[in-house]
Amino acid sequence: MRYLKIIGSQNSRYMKHFLLFNLLICLSCFSVTAQDIWTIYNEQNSSLPNNTVRVLAVDQLNRKWVGTDFGLAVFNDTIWTVYNTQNSALTDNLIRALYIDQQNTVWVGTLSGGLYEFDGTNWTNFTPVNSGIPDYCVRSVAVDSVGRKWIGTVEGLAMYNDTTWKVWTTLNSDLFSNNISCIKVGRDNRITAGTLNGGIAVTYDTTLTVYNRNNGSGIPDNTSLQIALDSADHYWFASPAAGVYVDWGNLNWQMFNNNNSGMPVSASTCIFIDEKDRQYIGTEQNGLIKRVMPDSWSYFTTENSDLPENWIHTIIKDNNGLLWIGTHNSGLVSLQEDISNNEKLENSIAELKVYPNPAVDHLFFELAVENPEKITIFDLIGKQYEVSIIQFGNLIQLNLSGLNKGTYIIEMKGQKLIQKALFVKS
Repeated sequence: MRYLKIIGSQNSRYMKHFLLFNLLICLSCFSVTAQDIWTIYNEQNSSLPNNTVRVLAVDQLNRKWVGTDFGLAVFNDTIWTVYNTQNSALTDNLIRALYIDQQNTVWVGTLSGGLYEFDGTNWTNFTPVNSGIPDYCVRSVAVDSVGRKWIGTVEGLAMYNDTTWKVWTTLNSDLFSNNISCIKVGRDNRITAGTLNGGIAVTYDTTLTVYNRNNGSGIPDNTSLQIALDSADHYWFASPAAGVYVDWGNLNWQMFNNNNSGMPVSASTCIFIDEKDRQYIGTEQNGLIKRVMPDSWSYFTTENSDLPENWIHTIIKDNNGLLWIGTHNSGLVSLQEDISNNEKLENSIAELKVYPNPAVDHLFFELAVENPEKITIFDLIGKQYEVSIIQFGNLIQLNLSGLNKGTYIIEMKGQKLIQKALFVKS
């Protein structure tokens, strides 16, 4: 059961419906959403300046900063404030990047006006004319724990430490693409930059390391549209061709798509991971996907929910746990999930102890359950493999002679337990 709340100029209306599930995938155990409250803000019923919402950020006062195709809006859950070329220092209304630093300073990237710093009163504009920023089009921005600003433009990655600028491009570094689409700052100040068609670039300070499909890194896709970090410091990437993929460490990539997981499509536009490692994935044609670890998938589309549109640009949660969704043509949407009962998963997950590791021809492990329902082997880009299995009580022997050398993941599913392990075939 869900509730739809549409904000109008005078009175709010509530519509109550039953939630229908329309997707069931064999690797998924679905969660039930009992009472979801959807609220839609658009040009017709609010002061949102435009129905195309590209980027979102939440500040320390829980205000929502909304980047649209016709200006920047701030919403404190009651009052809207809009900044545009007519009433502020902004020279471009096409907002493409937002970041709020530890001082509650807002950093705004635009399509053709450069980067803006806004402290609530004063605006500072950085362009190629007055600074070291390499281009006027700013697609991403982040600030690390020591205050360095990292800016992704269509002509390279820039770092500004309030005094000097450093810029990485295809001409002076190992970058394969100057079009920097997203930036994520790790807890250890690792800077990970995604590109369009150039893989990802990682740096801690000055040396840049690039991973792409051309240099043998094993990365599933050369384009990343957004990066998220889970509680174990694993980096997750939203890909327009490879679904979502994760680096488990040491270039151990795993891809989730419609062939090997509960993803209904092999493409995504954005990803957000909350404090409980719940993954929210946006798509262009299939709405919002939610994954609760390890394999509980649920879906929100225009057909089974009150989501007004299936094309999603951005997702974030505010300080009260409310989910905010930016759509392509239907404005800003908030979702208050009823998770009181919907995340009591059928399965729990545990580590699987395998030996020997690395293995040559045979791999052994002991089960926590005597009769597993399914044992699956797949590589780090999601391809599944069949191996022969011999079971002696709780002891399992796998014949690996048919596998090529490499790194693989084994997953064992029981009625109430999932066990997983990473192993190497040598």
